[in-house]
Amino acid sequence: MHVIAQDLAQVHPRAARDESGEAWYASFLVGSNEQFAVELSRGGWTNPAGLPRGHVLRVAYDWEIEGGTLVRFHWPSIDRTLTTPPGRTELLTGVDDIQIRLLDRNGQWHQEWPPLDLPFPDSLVTSPRLVEFNVYLEDFGHLWRSVEVGG
Repeated sequence: MHVIAQDLAQVHPRAARDESGEAWYASFLVGSNEQFAVELSRGGWTNPAGLPRGHVLRVAYDWEIEGGTLVRFHWPSIDRTLTTPPGRTELLTGVDDIQIRLLDRNGQWHQEWPPLDLPFPDSLVTSPRLVEFNVYLEDFGHLWRSVEVGG
């Protein structure tokens, strides 16, 4: 939960190009039709070695039903291509389910982000105010964390 909370606290309003370079992913993306359970742009990626890269990182979380594993993905470039493999970190095993709720700036809860009524281009850069991240574990039960989103 600490890793998830750190990512959510550093949300950055930078949309990302899709793999073909022709369309955009919103800076914060949650939805049943999306590739990952949560995908977001995250600032605060330090670069002490001065490598040729930006300071915004693209991060995603997903739950692999087979094996019950919560996984964090990250890409070395925010505008990835088809040949850009993600880094993969298994955070937790024994996961039965994850659920995410998102609170907007008007106090309304959503299951998907960006909300359908949010106009373009605001939908590309607007993030929720609060994310409630629920994890259901085989051996421990229900864990959750509500995190105020940065940015």
